[in-house]
Amino acid sequence: MLDHLRRIEATQPLARPQLVGRILFDMVGKMIANDRGVRMEDLLAILASCGGFSCLSAAFSEVLGPTPPTGNNLTVVEGKDGHRYFFGDLPNRYLIESEFALLGLALGMAQACGGTVSLDMAHQTMRRVANTVGGDEFGKPELPTEHRPGDFPINYVRDHWPKALEALNFYEVPPTLRPAAIGFALQRAIEAGQDAIDPTMAARIVIECAVPMAKIDPERLV
Repeated sequence: MLDHLRRIEATQPLARPQLVGRILFDMVGKMIANDRGVRMEDLLAILASCGGFSCLSAAFSEVLGPTPPTGNNLTVVEGKDGHRYFFGDLPNRYLIESEFALLGLALGMAQACGGTVSLDMAHQTMRRVANTVGGDEFGKPELPTEHRPGDFPINYVRDHWPKALEALNFYEVPPTLRPAAIGFALQRAIEAGQDAIDPTMAARIVIECAVPMAKIDPERLV
């Protein structure tokens, strides 16, 4: 499989993240399935939480790489809770601003499935997240009770990022393409679950979980 991916990537540069997106969708679905099936809110929240964190991981890979980007692309803020939080253009590029950004892929599928979505939804959440850094409300999704995930995003990252990272590493997905891979997984989740959960609500869940997890200090997961 890896040899095949290497051969086709010259003409299909997204083949690897698209394949791994399908694998992550299946893997997480199997991990959380019970006798009633898969609760879509939890599947979306797990993928989105890990996806948000992958955006910061991708930013770190650039900052710590052999040719770090110039300019103030990553800003560290210390919250009143004593934890560090990361902001800046670099993680936002992977989260929302590039062609194959995590939220761009997810919201695009939600819209294609009939949802009413816009990037302003994400920008509103980003402003609220920035205002709650270090406080009790940080990382708590603002969602209707019946659509709230079963756990908080940071706990989903702690529990599921290591497994997601194993798959990403096994298929040799570079850090800068990991947000896209999880974005493709989210696309599959939104499309597959559109009869169980309205695509607009699915988009809200993704935004509410991904945005704060693109800010957290990786040391909190150790």
